[in-house]
Amino acid sequence: MRTHKINRSILFYCLFAFLNQNLAAQCPNGLQPAPNLHLTEIQCSAANLDGSCFTMYAENTSDQCGTYFTPGCGNTVVSNANWFVFIATSDTITFQFLIGNCLNNDGVQMGLYDIIGNIYEADTCNTNDYPIERSVLVDQAFCFNPIMGATQWPNVPVTPGKQYALLVDGWGGDVCEVEINIIGAPVVSIPSPTDLIISSTGFQDPGIGELDTVCPGAMDVQIHTPKIPFASNYIWEFPDGTTAVSHDTNVLYSFPFSPGDTATFCVRGKNSCDTSSSFCKSVIIGDFVIQCNNSFTGYLNSSGTIVLNDQDILTSNLSCSYDSLHIDPPEINCNSVGNVPIQVTAYRSGYGTTCSAEVTIFDTLSPMIHCTNFLTFYLNQSGTLEITHDDILGFTTDNCTISYSMNQNTFTCADIGDHTMQIIATDPSGNSDTCSTIISIIENFAPIIHTQDITIDLDQNMGTASIVAEDLNFNTTDNCGLQSFSVDKTLFSCSDPDINYVIFSATDVNGNTSSAIATVTLNKPAKRSAWVSELASGNNNGLTKIHAFNNLQDALEAQGCIENVNLIRLVEGTYYPSNFGDSRISSFNMPDTIEIRGGFPLGSGSRDPELYISRLSGNLGNSLLKTDNAYHVVTIPSQSKLAILDGLEISGGVANTNDHSQGAGVLVEGVAKFKNVRIFDCASVGEGANIHVKGNKGNLTILGPSSINMLYAGPSLLYVDKNANLLILKNVDLSPN
Repeated sequence: MRTHKINRSILFYCLFAFLNQNLAAQCPNGLQPAPNLHLTEIQCSAANLDGSCFTMYAENTSDQCGTYFTPGCGNTVVSNANWFVFIATSDTITFQFLIGNCLNNDGVQMGLYDIIGNIYEADTCNTNDYPIERSVLVDQAFCFNPIMGATQWPNVPVTPGKQYALLVDGWGGDVCEVEINIIGAPVVSIPSPTDLIISSTGFQDPGIGELDTVCPGAMDVQIHTPKIPFASNYIWEFPDGTTAVSHDTNVLYSFPFSPGDTATFCVRGKNSCDTSSSFCKSVIIGDFVIQCNNSFTGYLNSSGTIVLNDQDILTSNLSCSYDSLHIDPPEINCNSVGNVPIQVTAYRSGYGTTCSAEVTIFDTLSPMIHCTNFLTFYLNQSGTLEITHDDILGFTTDNCTISYSMNQNTFTCADIGDHTMQIIATDPSGNSDTCSTIISIIENFAPIIHTQDITIDLDQNMGTASIVAEDLNFNTTDNCGLQSFSVDKTLFSCSDPDINYVIFSATDVNGNTSSAIATVTLNKPAKRSAWVSELASGNNNGLTKIHAFNNLQDALEAQGCIENVNLIRLVEGTYYPSNFGDSRISSFNMPDTIEIRGGFPLGSGSRDPELYISRLSGNLGNSLLKTDNAYHVVTIPSQSKLAILDGLEISGGVANTNDHSQGAGVLVEGVAKFKNVRIFDCASVGEGANIHVKGNKGNLTILGPSSINMLYAGPSLLYVDKNANLLILKNVDLSPN
C-alpha cells in the first residue's frame, strides 16, 4: 500500500467525484458488487453483469471468507474487494472494463475465479459452504500505472452451468469507478429435472439400492437428482409438506412412514433469476410383517435355560428391519421342556407386529450324583429309622430339578448290620445317574429298666434263700428286644442284713446294657424260745422241756438266724461255760439280743426262781480249787443290744490275772438288764469282783429283788467305769460294798 500526501489525495478525490458523476450518468445497469464473496448474489448468467457500473468500496472492506491468490500485483492482500458471482451459460465470455476516476491514481487489480464447488445465497461466511481454494482463471492488474479507459478479457473459456466469481480490487486501497460490459453470455432458462433417485445406501453411487418401496416407521432416505444445468440451488418438496433448499444435488430426509401410504418427493432447480418446474417421484410404504420359524429345536444349557434370539425364531425373509424384538417367554427353562408356544413381537418406530410359533426344547444333560461312603445310622428309641437321599449323597448336580429313588429308606431292628444302598437321580426329561454305597445300621439304646423291690423268706432249716434276676424285673423294655437279665447277688443267708441293695442289669439283643438298684428284704426265721435242762433226755433241740438242750452254751449258740433263739428257759440245775473245754477263758457270752430266764422245775410246775435254782457257775475243773475257775462267768460283749438275765444265780468267777482282773461274776461291756439275780462267791484282784461295767458302751440296769453282796473277795463287789452307766432300781442288795 502506498502513502500519499494529503494535498494529492484531495486532488484525486475531486477528480474521482467528477468521473463518478459522468459514469453514473451513463450507467445502463444498476447491479452492484458485494464487499464479501459470501454475501454475493449469484447471477443466473454473466449477461446480468452487462452494463453494470459502480464505485469501488472504500479501503479496509476486505473479504473475510477464505484465502486465494490475489490477482495482478503480486502477494498483496485484497483491500477493498468488489465481488460478482454468476453462472456460465456459454463456452466463452468476453469481459470489457471501463475504469476511471481513481481516488489515489494507484490503479486496480482484477481476477476471474473458478470456484471449486458452488456458492449459494447465504448471509454468513461458512467455510463448509465456501471452499477455501479458488483458482484464478484470468487476472489483470494496473499497478502503480492506473489506466483510465477500457480494457478487455477476450473469449475467456468457461463451463456452462458452473459458478464463477469476478473480483475488482483497488490496489493499495485505491477507489475507482468501474463499468463492466459482457459479450457472448446469453441468458437461458433452467431446464426441469429429469429424474429422482431415492436410495438408502448413500450418495457415493446413486442408483445402488434405489427404493421403490419403504418400510413403515421413521426412516432416513437419501434423494439424488442429476445435475440441473444453470441451477445454483435445488428446492426439495417432501411428503409431509415441508421444503428444503440445498446447493447440492443430494438431500437426506427422515420422516415417519405409515403402512399403506405413498410417499412423494419433488425437486426443482433455482438460481437468482429462474426456477424450473418440479420433477416428482413416489415410493410405496409397505407392510411391516415378521414370520416366525416353527421348525426350531433347542437344548437347555448347563443352567437349565435357553434364551431364544431373533436368528432362532424368525425366518430370514423379513419385509422390513425392526428396532427391537420381544420374545415371550424370553427364557425357557426346565419347566417348559417339549413343545413350547412362542409369541414374538417386533417394533419399528412405534409400529408393532406379532407372529407365533411352537418350538421344540430338549434337555439332554444327565444328573451327576455321588454317594458318601462309610456312613453309620442309628435306630431310634422306637427301634426304627428313616433316611432320605440327602443323608447319603455327597453332592448332586443337574441343570434341572431332580427326583430320587432309593432301594430302601426305612429300617427296623431286623435290619441291623451293613446294607448296600443305591440311589437313582432322574430329571424331568428322564436323564438319570446312579450311585451306590454301603451303610451300617446300629442300635445303641440301652434297655429302659423298671425294677421292683422284693421280700424273700430265709429257709427255716438252712437259713438261706436265692433269687433270680427276673424276680426284680418290672416291665423293663427295649426298642429291639431284651436278651437277658442279671443280678449281682442271688444267694442270701442269715448273715446278710435284713435289707439288701442289689444291682439289676438288663442286656438287649444288640449287647446294650443298663443297670438299676433294687432292694431285697429278708424275712428271717421267727424268734423262738429254747429249753435248757442238764438232765433232758430227748433229742436236745430245745423245742420242749423234754427235748431241751443239755448245755446252756448250745442254746446260746442257737441264738443265730436258723434257730433264732431269743429266749432261753433254764431248768433248775448248775451250768458251766464249757464251750472252750475247761479253759479259764470259758464264759457264757451273751448274743446281741437274748433273755435267759431261770427257775423252771425239772418236772411240772410253775416257774419259781427262789424254789428252783438255776445257777451259772465258773467253778471249772477241781471244785475245791479256785485257781482254775473261769475268769468271767458271764460276758456281755460290746455288740450286745440287750442281754436280759432273770432269775439266776451267778458264782465261782475268779479274775486274778493282769488281763482278767475285774468282773469275775459278770463283765458288762454292752447293754444288759438284771432282774432277780444273785451274784456271789466271786473274787478279783481289781475292782468289781461280782460286776464290772466297762467302757463307754457298758450299760447295766438292775431290778430287784437282786443281790450282789455275798461272799466276795476283792476291793469291791461292783465297779462302774467312768464312762459306763449303771441304773439300780429298788430292792437291790449291794451291801456290803
